[in-house]
Amino acid sequence: MDNRNDPVNYVDKDQTGAPIGLKTKWTTKNEPSSGGTWQIVLKHQPDLKGSNSSSKDGETDLDITFPITVE
Repeated sequence: MDNRNDPVNYVDKDQTGAPIGLKTKWTTKNEPSSGGTWQIVLKHQPDLKGSNSSSKDGETDLDITFPITVE
């Protein structure tokens, strides 16, 4: 990920095949150290979760941004 708009690669799914989002895979570029922020958003999505759901669906329960440094 080199842009906050890049998709997140979920590696965990529920029994119906819908992504859960607790395990993700990130790939960084082979560049010198860089920094930025990492945002975690927890959504409440009853009856909305599906294979085409996104982080824009549902109500936000938690929204936290952390500073990060990739070395």
